[in-house]
Amino acid sequence: FFTDQIQHGNFSLRSDESISASVGEDVTLNCSVDSHITPEHIEEVSWRKTDKDEDILVLLYQNNKSLSDSSDERYRDRAEFFTAEIPKGNFSLRLKSVRTEDKGVYTCQVFAGGLSAYATAELVQLENFLYCIVQSVILETVLYHLINAQKDQCEPVS
Repeated sequence: FFTDQIQHGNFSLRSDESISASVGEDVTLNCSVDSHITPEHIEEVSWRKTDKDEDILVLLYQNNKSLSDSSDERYRDRAEFFTAEIPKGNFSLRLKSVRTEDKGVYTCQVFAGGLSAYATAELVQLENFLYCIVQSVILETVLYHLINAQKDQCEPVS
C-alpha cells in the first residue's frame, strides 16, 4: 500500500475503500494527507481512474493550483477538489453528475518532498433510477390502456 520510505513514518494517506452512488448524483472520493505534511511541501496530487487497463487523469493539483484543464474530457467540468480543505491536507475529489461509466477504481497519489503515497477508492453500485422510473411510467400507461380497453368491451351496448 505504501512505499518503504513512507511506511517508516514520512507520510501516509487515508481514503474510503468503496463508495456507492446513483446515476446523476454527486459523489465524494476521500483522500487526506497526514497532518504533519503542510500544503506548501506537496508537489503534486493526482486522481486517476485506474481499473480495466485504464489510466485516466481525472484531476491534478500542482504548484498550489488545481489544474482542471489537464483532466480527461470525460471528467472536465465534473471533477473538483474542495479548495477550502486543501490547506488541511484534504484532497478529496468531488465527482459531479455521476455516470454509469464512472464505476471503477480511482487512485489518489500524492508527491511530497521526493516521496509518494497512494490510496485507492472504488466507485460501485451505480444504479440508473431514472431508467427504472421511465419503465414504471410506461408500464402504468400500458396497464391503464389495457384496463380501459377491457372496460369498453364489458359495458353493455344500448
